Amino acid sequence: MKTKPENKAFTLVELLVVITIIAILAALLLPALSAIKAKGARMTCLSNQRQLSLAWRMYAEDNQERIVKSDWLPFQYNDPAYGNSDIPVIPELTTKLSPLWPYAKNTEAWKCPSNKTLGWCWTDREYHPMSCTMAISLHMGGYPGTDSWTLSDGYAWPNETIFHKTTGIPSPSVLFVFIDSRSWENTVKVDVTGFPNDPSQYIKTWVSHYHSKAANFTFADGHSETHKWMDSRTVEEFDTLSPYNQDVAWMQYHATVSRVN
Repeated sequence: MKTKPENKAFTLVELLVVITIIAILAALLLPALSAIKAKGARMTCLSNQRQLSLAWRMYAEDNQERIVKSDWLPFQYNDPAYGNSDIPVIPELTTKLSPLWPYAKNTEAWKCPSNKTLGWCWTDREYHPMSCTMAISLHMGGYPGTDSWTLSDGYAWPNETIFHKTTGIPSPSVLFVFIDSRSWENTVKVDVTGFPNDPSQYIKTWVSHYHSKAANFTFADGHSETHKWMDSRTVEEFDTLSPYNQDVAWMQYHATVSRVN
């Protein structure tokens, strides 16, 4: 006599239990995986900054220790009728025209992978990734000429210093050169209002915070580090009055030194 084969299919309850377990495991693992991915992007950004820092240093060594000017990323307009044109997205019009390009011929080294800002390209009417998402400190080199940031005596304002040669940087391990940029700007001017001893007048500089409310910095001696913003006002957009903001004090301290008359 033949016996009826036993039904070995999962019951609905068993399937629900398995699905629930998988969902719980996913909920536990996804944050960890996201954290690992974010850390990887942060480390890649630091590595890219180090490449640019090496290029910055090699440029100075080839030019009697003179620092590249803060217009290190020349923007060439290929269609003036459209204003910004294709400038933000085409390396041939930006990074590859930089005086640092001969020392850093890797387009990815000019980017922070956590910055997903897109730029409009008028050629194909599409948005594309920015060609550069790193910024240089305006205090390192200044703008060329005798505009308001770079006076003929080498200083911007009466109480801050613009550095023009690596040999003139008093504390290379303290003063930063590069930061991962916010949005599309490739030069960062740390506001020194209240510098060095009037924190009630501090003005917050609009800075990046793509790395979990932190930014990557590379200093004049070549070392890089991630700095966590401590004041919630720091990550707000635009430059605004921010009295007694410890992040402003940190930025000022690491951007310039008081002018010595």
